Amino acid sequence: MLNIYGLDDHIIEIYKQTQRQLEDVELLEKLLGDGSPKRVLEPFCGTGRVFMGLAACGHEIFGMDSSSSMLSEGRRKLAAAPEGLRRRVTLARKDVMAEEWPRGFDAVLLANNSLYELPSPELQLDCLRRAAGCCQRTSRFQKPASVPSRREGNERIPLQPVSERRGPWRDHAPF
Repeated sequence: MLNIYGLDDHIIEIYKQTQRQLEDVELLEKLLGDGSPKRVLEPFCGTGRVFMGLAACGHEIFGMDSSSSMLSEGRRKLAAAPEGLRRRVTLARKDVMAEEWPRGFDAVLLANNSLYELPSPELQLDCLRRAAGCCQRTSRFQKPASVPSRREGNERIPLQPVSERRGPWRDHAPF
């Protein structure tokens, strides 16, 4: 598995210091719908900022990442969590763009610009195809783009979804 940056430990330290916002996790929880637990796949799950929040809301998470360092940090966070939350999270080391993705999920999350960090439009499109193939027919597609949080004076403006499609979205998705 290729570690593109070779800087995982440094990136993890930066995440610990800077990745404290939860607005996107709160938005994802709202977008997941009716409050019933969902099966959620998070490719490029990293250190767990997103999957920990969603698992705490009762969702079953399958996270995968190619970085053993990132997954180790995620497992460290899980070890400190209540047992019920730990049981809802499965983590796997996978080369996300080379290996098969598991199937049958209610949602696939491409969080934190993970799609845009892929180095070519072809890989980005392949990633979207893989995500589409993992979802159940009644799943929801949320374009992995949003207007980032920003401050106006002392007021924080939350993330807003750019667009979404509901229902059997594979019938009209562009991929």
